[in-house]
Amino acid sequence: MIRDIDLQLAIEQVVTVSAATTNHLDTRAIGAPRDGMFIEFAVTAAITAAGAATLQVSVRTDNDPAFGSPTVLYITPVAIPKADLVIGKKIKVPYPIQGLERYIDGYFTVATGPFTAGAFDVHVVEAIDHDNAPA
Repeated sequence: MIRDIDLQLAIEQVVTVSAATTNHLDTRAIGAPRDGMFIEFAVTAAITAAGAATLQVSVRTDNDPAFGSPTVLYITPVAIPKADLVIGKKIKVPYPIQGLERYIDGYFTVATGPFTAGAFDVHVVEAIDHDNAPA
């Protein structure tokens, strides 16, 4: 899968507490989204916690680049336990999403925790990488 640097919301972003992605996207700058695109949250470093810990990810939008009053477009329906957040785990959100405003970002909500380590990449991608391993 080809990744566009202009469509990155986070690269190796450490997540131990609730936080927004390090970057946001200006939808006017990246052009109109097309069907078949996704926002992909991918675990890139092992998620650890002292006890039970869970995470929800969301996609937010706002007309303010500072996200002063964001609207949540998508949130994982249930909190994901740390045991499921292994390196390579991907959470894929269809894009475009109804209600899109000018800016979008991702948000990590540590539902129970905190995490003691873990990192994510978040990208807008044009197709799903089905993780086909070479034979």
